[in-house]
Amino acid sequence: MNAQLPTTEIIGPPNLYPGFAHFALRALVPGSDAPCEIRLESLLPNHPEPRLVVALTRGAEITPAWRQRLLQSGVTHVFAPLEELDLLLAYLSQQSQLALAGSAGEDPMLGCHLAYEHALCCLKAALLDPRNGRRLGLGAATVRKLVDMIWDNHTTRQAMLKMLSRDQDLASHGLNTCLLAVGFARCLGWSRLAAERLGLAMFYHDLGLVDLDHPGPDDAIWDGIREGTAIEDHPRLARDYLLGIKDLDPGVPELVYSHHENLDGSGYPRGLAGEAIGAEARAARIVDIYETGTSGACGRQYSNPYALLLVMRNEIGLWLDRSLLEQFVRFLGQI
Repeated sequence: MNAQLPTTEIIGPPNLYPGFAHFALRALVPGSDAPCEIRLESLLPNHPEPRLVVALTRGAEITPAWRQRLLQSGVTHVFAPLEELDLLLAYLSQQSQLALAGSAGEDPMLGCHLAYEHALCCLKAALLDPRNGRRLGLGAATVRKLVDMIWDNHTTRQAMLKMLSRDQDLASHGLNTCLLAVGFARCLGWSRLAAERLGLAMFYHDLGLVDLDHPGPDDAIWDGIREGTAIEDHPRLARDYLLGIKDLDPGVPELVYSHHENLDGSGYPRGLAGEAIGAEARAARIVDIYETGTSGACGRQYSNPYALLLVMRNEIGLWLDRSLLEQFVRFLGQI
């Protein structure tokens, strides 16, 4: 931070700024060089509104003292220019691989934190331009790496499932549901291929919302609001975007298309019911509703997990597969 410019860093949830993406401060590894320009959300003297102030220039050293000072003061997020997002992704990929290979120093959780943040930034990059097949493919490859990390390693799997972000945005929701879905599928004894297919579908299930005037995940189950026809088209839009990814399992776009179908036929976009909805789509519906409710995503009222599960069992039970829901509750108890 420029010592000649007095500022007060913002320590609350990050705001959105056009042209910038936020990511976790903990993803900047002490001793490495800043992969891009790093900004902090700050208050300046005589300016009532927060703004972004340059903290590190590209290539500047990330010193332990600088990062520790910010973390101890309560700062959790920093910002990068969107035009340098690919540089940030390359940095996070490299640093996560080094950390997971055992070069993390004294922090055994660093590899998990970096892998989570890398996947989150990959999804943010895809959401910026869902028509960009290269970025969608990069996100798909990232999900496969996450599955590699957690499939046979119980400790890593538990660690990843405990660090789900509570940022109320589409990217966090997509990654959180992805990790929950993969963990749930493994708990169910499904094949790795089925788990990866479900994880990929959840990673990108709300991709179609990017083109709609809608701020985030869209399950208003607790107030009985019925979504409008524009929102009900987002599964089709997301499916169509995913059809552009080469070598993608065809079951992934189909799962995305079906993630809002309800067992009683009240869902959308096709109004499927009963056996017409496959087991993976039924699991996707449960995971999506649970993560949306417990994260408070999209400005929804935050729900206590236990209270939300009661709602899912009693108030909207006709939407959901009862057997899968009971197994999902048992899965949550293992996290």
